Amino acid sequence: MEHGSIFGMRVDRRGLAVLTLTIIILSSSLIMYTPNFEKISIVEEFMNVLESSGVSQGPEELVETKLSTVRLKVTLTDMGYPNLSNWGVSSPKPVSNAIISLSGRSALTDWMGEATVRAPQGNCTLAISRDRIGWWRTEVTLEKDMEEFEVNFILYRVAPLNITSDIKPSTDLNPVTLLFQIPDGGPYYIGMAVITYYTPSGGPEVYREDFSEAVPLRSVRNLWGSMSGGGRPFRSMVLIDYDHKGFGGEIITVKIDVKGEPVYVIPWMSYLPVENVVLERRN
Repeated sequence: MEHGSIFGMRVDRRGLAVLTLTIIILSSSLIMYTPNFEKISIVEEFMNVLESSGVSQGPEELVETKLSTVRLKVTLTDMGYPNLSNWGVSSPKPVSNAIISLSGRSALTDWMGEATVRAPQGNCTLAISRDRIGWWRTEVTLEKDMEEFEVNFILYRVAPLNITSDIKPSTDLNPVTLLFQIPDGGPYYIGMAVITYYTPSGGPEVYREDFSEAVPLRSVRNLWGSMSGGGRPFRSMVLIDYDHKGFGGEIITVKIDVKGEPVYVIPWMSYLPVENVVLERRN
């Protein structure tokens, strides 16, 4: 159907003709009861309104937005920890139940790590969250009716090069400073450092950079991945800050103010998680 545009509203030709006729009748009535010196200005104003409204212009064609069917596969390559046998030797594994968001349209990955989203073609933002907390984002361009992408999160747990602490039993917060060297390559997204230490009573505790208090080691289900306590659901001990980037070989200093007395930080049970994210177009 052909369309015209007047006063910001879309009407068809029949409606436009009725509207124009109505304006002419009302204007004629107004002119009949208007002094002569005002008639010319009223007619001119009416013609200006018609011209600016686009009545004299040709019909506009509605532009239909093209959609792409986008298939995404999310994988995780866990490179382990330097002191463990699997350090640097791993293969990508599918990530299920991850949230995919593309141009505001969302989906969950299945057991194969795959999800399908329909999104408008052009430039758009792709966002992925594996834990409902951290969101990785990037810009992609959709050009074809069918698009396929694979996003591989490559996770490292970096061991500390050096650890120093200044313990004062009389203070509430005691600083622990750690040095880490990011692996070669990159860039990398930097996560929250995790430390394990002994208290004066000999009880081991775990503290993450963003924690408000320590967690007893006995309540940690998996120091390298998830934790539990008091019957609550497990939550990941690995938290990546996707707003914080570092580059291969860079030395990073992390200062953690621990609420408690970390008399000895255990080096082989402390780490800094970093991620390199690789996006590939598969078609």
